[in-house]
Amino acid sequence: MILTTEDGKPLNANVEPHELGIIFHSRSGKSRNRDYREGLELLMARLDDADVNYEIYLDSRPVQKVPLSERRLSFDRQAPVAKRFDLIVKDMNKGSDSHSAWRRLLIATPDKDPAALPSIIGAKDPDRNAYRLPSSELQKVSIDQIERAVKILLDGGDAPNFSPSRDYDAMTTDGIPLAPKKVFGLALQEALGIEAFPAHTAPGGDRFVSTCSKKPACG
Repeated sequence: MILTTEDGKPLNANVEPHELGIIFHSRSGKSRNRDYREGLELLMARLDDADVNYEIYLDSRPVQKVPLSERRLSFDRQAPVAKRFDLIVKDMNKGSDSHSAWRRLLIATPDKDPAALPSIIGAKDPDRNAYRLPSSELQKVSIDQIERAVKILLDGGDAPNFSPSRDYDAMTTDGIPLAPKKVFGLALQEALGIEAFPAHTAPGGDRFVSTCSKKPACG
């Protein structure tokens, strides 16, 4: 799902339902969730307007097995949303080499049914009326972009428009399985500067997607 502005403009800011609230996906590269800041500030403002109590937790893959209480991010709830954003980013990068990464978050709403959140925060399913791209466009994906896509997924990122593995996995050199379509989808977004959908590579998209398993990053 993506967030939309008051006038219905779609933002490049992906969210997904979660049993505790809503997942807010990380920012990476030139195209993935490039409206992260605008989206998170808008999300917090809309929760405020609806009087929804919420907590924000770091949800990157490396920390997902850490108890939730240890992942809670600190911020001043009375501060303007722009200030809150800065405090959240500072706390999410505490103890890391990066001081400005915009990471995956879990916004938990203990007093509100998660099923009600999409309408409250203005989230909707993205336009899936995509069309198949010519092979000349798909082949613009480089090995470097494949490797960066792998890193994004290993760091806890996602390609929510693409489905998990079905028939086979792309294995990293460490033996970690990744969904080839998610790897290729992220790489395609960087290569073309678009929001990629399965329809961009189908039918026949697996012929291109499967190449990621032959790249060095995937083993």
